[in-house]
Amino acid sequence: MGDITIEQSQGSFFKPLREFCSTLIGKGIQSERLVTLDEKIRELTSHKEKIKVTGTKIDNFCLLVQEINPYHTNEEFAKQNGYDNRFAPGTMIASFGEQYANGLMESINEMVNAPYFPVSCDLHFGRNPVYPETNLLWVIYGFSSSENGDLNLNIVGGDARKLKHIEWDKTGKRDIRELGCLMDITLSQNSLSKRKEIYGADYSKPFIIDEEGINKFMEIMDEDLNKPRRFPLMYSATSLTTSLLDLSKNMIGKFSGINLGTSFEFYKTPEIGKEQKVEFFFRGDDLKNFREQSKSRYRIDAVVSQEHKPLFYCEVTVLSEKPK
Repeated sequence: MGDITIEQSQGSFFKPLREFCSTLIGKGIQSERLVTLDEKIRELTSHKEKIKVTGTKIDNFCLLVQEINPYHTNEEFAKQNGYDNRFAPGTMIASFGEQYANGLMESINEMVNAPYFPVSCDLHFGRNPVYPETNLLWVIYGFSSSENGDLNLNIVGGDARKLKHIEWDKTGKRDIRELGCLMDITLSQNSLSKRKEIYGADYSKPFIIDEEGINKFMEIMDEDLNKPRRFPLMYSATSLTTSLLDLSKNMIGKFSGINLGTSFEFYKTPEIGKEQKVEFFFRGDDLKNFREQSKSRYRIDAVVSQEHKPLFYCEVTVLSEKPK
């Protein structure tokens, strides 16, 4: 990084961060300002590491977003199905990740001419669930820049005790996937022009996004309500899981399953106070297979919209259960 000197007191922990910051020189950030950016992101990382996912936070989150999956609400059920305890919903962990990513983006935007904003995100949930009383840690473990100037950030979040001791330059993505929640985020300075159009939903459900709900959501995220904030897209996105559980309950009498991950394309920020609609589109015979639970893994297309205008498109991957 030329004349930039950054203390390496935590070994390889911040190595990806230093490398990431150095790539931004070509994005309109002068080299002498990279130290400031590095310090901001270190401070953000340190602050987020102090956040603890408590049982009360899990309960409040589930109540707010109507999450009824017993893996998250029922300790006995979770233990009967091979887990040590009930655990935090994937959407909850991803929500903490979104706040971390927003902090990264805000720090970058303070130093570039044209601001970045998220246009897509791929979520993957590892095999290490976050149990109550766990401190989270988020780490930038990879990054790239596309020909059109987009930034692609690879971050992972999970139990701080596990993530702190990873040698990132010696760990492959397959192994990182097992550590916790992976978020591959694309930031762009240009709007996303290509939109998917899908008609003939197999199932739809309405939700209302209001200011009170957003405030409760941000309290759970340990965010300052008086601080200017971006709309929390994950709060809107939690309606996907809620709708799938509702669909499963109505069709097969079960309302449990495991969310393996979701791919998002963002088109428009939701408007507060307006109804949003979640619509699911099954592929081929998957609706019949879902109803009969003849498969265990499903990829389901979904569109979340307001007033017939898409907010985001998603591809949800879930593991469901056969009825007993």
